[in-house]
Amino acid sequence: MFKKSKVFKKRDIQTLDGDVNDKGGRVSVKSLNKTFDDAVIEFGEIYRHGSSPERYSNVTAKLGGDKLEGRAIFFTFPGQPARCVNIEWEKHSKKHKKEPLRMLAVWEAGPNPPPPPPPGKCTVYKTVTSHTTANKTVISGVRGKQTVKLWPSWPASSPWVTAVGATRFVGQKVGAAEMATDQFGSGGGFSAQFGQEPDAKWQASAVANYLSTVPNSTLPPSGSFDPNGRATPDVAALGEGYQVLVHGRPEAVGGTSASSPAFAAMVSLLNEARLNAAKPAMGFLNPFLYKNADAFTDVVLGSNKIGRGGESLPYGFNCSKGWDPATGLGTPKFDKLLAAAMAAVRRPTISTVVAP
Repeated sequence: MFKKSKVFKKRDIQTLDGDVNDKGGRVSVKSLNKTFDDAVIEFGEIYRHGSSPERYSNVTAKLGGDKLEGRAIFFTFPGQPARCVNIEWEKHSKKHKKEPLRMLAVWEAGPNPPPPPPPGKCTVYKTVTSHTTANKTVISGVRGKQTVKLWPSWPASSPWVTAVGATRFVGQKVGAAEMATDQFGSGGGFSAQFGQEPDAKWQASAVANYLSTVPNSTLPPSGSFDPNGRATPDVAALGEGYQVLVHGRPEAVGGTSASSPAFAAMVSLLNEARLNAAKPAMGFLNPFLYKNADAFTDVVLGSNKIGRGGESLPYGFNCSKGWDPATGLGTPKFDKLLAAAMAAVRRPTISTVVAP
């Protein structure tokens, strides 16, 4: 969101339904938050600039009484058909239509199908019976206990990768304390596929400390996660407020897909320093990271009880002192991390950094 608009609100969720070909097309749009009535978006002919793998289409729509225009951006991923990755909505000034368009909002592509609206109440029955009386079927049931199962993101929950969560600055002020991102859920938790023993022994002590020191009332229901499972994330990095240039235009981006490559870049610098000192690359990181928890800024504010679109969720994990399932060991202090890396005795093995 870039400008105030009665049509768009932060973290709205929209669903689009329709087909677009090289010549364009009409796509229906629905606002799950009821910000505007159901409408239609007109896509123009698909075009491209230079040799860029991106494709573009001019779009127009009448949303909430406002006639808007903008640009849809498509991208072709290897082995997949082209898909729309976002739509940038713009509008002319009412007084000066000759002035450049001003950005109103960006719709980012989400999961397919999109996340549902905030959950309502649901009754679960452990037994259901029925009988017919006077051509009328009566169904009755005995209420049972609803079970909850929490799943961490894959492949970040693999014990053979380094999982990276995301943070932001409190008050969005650079240099302020960090907290778990609340623009989206940083998907940590406990694996049901892999255990700390024998797959992730290097984190067992840190995880046990978390489970023994946080109040049980702050944890999800018993049985919804395996406290002995491989736990994620391992570390975190800033995940909001990145500015990138796309065809010369600044765009704000974020996500664990921002914090993960940022941390991976730091690991590249560690490897560069070691190689320049005639030492092998870092290799598998995780045992080294947990042995050097003091090389990270502990993040104790926020939680990951947040959906992909920023909506609140009933279950998740809070940040706490030490390792936690929202921000892991915390965010790196590069000088300390570098010193620890230069002092470490490492054997060359493969290591992978993944966003949860």
